[in-house]
Amino acid sequence: MINRRHVLAVGAAVAVAPTVVRAEGEAAFDAALTTAFEAVKPVALAGGLVTAQGLAWSGVRGVRRAGEDASATTDDRWHL
Repeated sequence: MINRRHVLAVGAAVAVAPTVVRAEGEAAFDAALTTAFEAVKPVALAGGLVTAQGLAWSGVRGVRRAGEDASATTDDRWHL
């Protein structure tokens, strides 16, 4: 179950994400998404970095539906 702490943690990560991406590239953001996914253990988790130039990075972890094997993708529809 996602709670207020999880939302605040993601918000903090998003605030520093542009610096992380510039400093270490996409691998650092992939690692941050993996860490958040493992900490919260949702069915699926997506993240993205939007700059003034548009979408700079996006990633997904998890499956489309609990108990299924189909991986979630960036092309799936997400509830925000």
